[in-house]
Amino acid sequence: MMGTMSQALAMTGRETAVTIRSVRSRRDLRRFIRLPRRVYTGLPGYHPRLDYEQRQILDPRRGPFFRHGKARYWLAYHNGRTVGRISAQLDDLAPRLDGEVIGFFGCLDAIDDERTVASLLGTAEAWLQEHGVAVVRGPFTLSINGESGLLLAGHSAKPMVLMGWHPPYLAMHVERSGYRLVQSLYSYRISRGSDWDDAKTAALKKRLLDGRVRVRGLDMQHLRREQEIFTELFNDAWADNWGFVPMARSEIKKLFDSMRPILHHDCSTVFEADGKPIAFAFILPNLAEIVGGFGGRLFPLNWLRLAWWVLRKRYRSARIILFGVAREVRGSVLGAAIPPIMIDEIIKRGRNWRVADLEMGWVLEENRKVRALIEKAGGVIDKTYGVFEKRLGDDKIMPAEG
Repeated sequence: MMGTMSQALAMTGRETAVTIRSVRSRRDLRRFIRLPRRVYTGLPGYHPRLDYEQRQILDPRRGPFFRHGKARYWLAYHNGRTVGRISAQLDDLAPRLDGEVIGFFGCLDAIDDERTVASLLGTAEAWLQEHGVAVVRGPFTLSINGESGLLLAGHSAKPMVLMGWHPPYLAMHVERSGYRLVQSLYSYRISRGSDWDDAKTAALKKRLLDGRVRVRGLDMQHLRREQEIFTELFNDAWADNWGFVPMARSEIKKLFDSMRPILHHDCSTVFEADGKPIAFAFILPNLAEIVGGFGGRLFPLNWLRLAWWVLRKRYRSARIILFGVAREVRGSVLGAAIPPIMIDEIIKRGRNWRVADLEMGWVLEENRKVRALIEKAGGVIDKTYGVFEKRLGDDKIMPAEG
């Protein structure tokens, strides 16, 4: 269907109008959420997300983003059929770029038609410009702390929890609309058979983990306290990174609440010194490995399959979704030792629950030290995402950076 619709637009040329309409009702929002599977079903590598999961993020009445930001959604129509979607958002927590307001776009999905993508982007840009935005960046759903970037490589990789999927043609249409690639995000996969030589790390652990310094798992009896720890550590650790936007407490609370049935002790490693948390990693079992075949729906019977999967707790894959080391220990012997020890702990915990593939991502292209460490542990790049940017008011097309 997607290919037929794209060909129809191309054959009729400029006589075919693509209409952009704002999402204003619950019915519109339902169409917005279901749009990707309407246009991507049948494409190699695409697996539908759960409607329920997406609604928890995108519905202004439920999504934690809307406590500190606002967004608008639009759908593209051709001959009464939905052929694309996009969001535009403003985040009160986002820093300015050299004093200028940054706006964001996201949820960009469309058929393979340049004019449809250009119309969607132009609509989002116009709304952002009305709100004083000078630079637009994306895609993000709805924040850089959610799904980030446009999939550039790894389209046939296995689906992963909270990682987006886009068809190969979409990046080309974004660039032709005047956007340039400003950051690449890498997602690494470590397979169970990876040759991880942990002799040096074992020596580090023996020397450093002396009672004063220890590593523990997720405290299932005090999840609210864990949320506070993770929020503070993440915001401290990532404050100097490119594109940083502080994670709100409501966002990590929503994540914990929605994933509560699949959490267990080995879903986290927390590094403590004298009882004070100084580093952490948070790991999620890959919900996408089971729900990818649900067609986006839980009812009438898919919820039973999901419940059985959760009860058995036999996960084939998992993802490190949050990782951070406090700035106060950087530059110290302890600070240098934490990342390899954390990765060692994560790999071993993954083996304990028989995870075949562990995904670490995303990682900034420029974060070469972390990338080198992951690669030493046997990690290979599984997916590459790109973040694009455009200065509003610029009519010229900006080529992508190599």
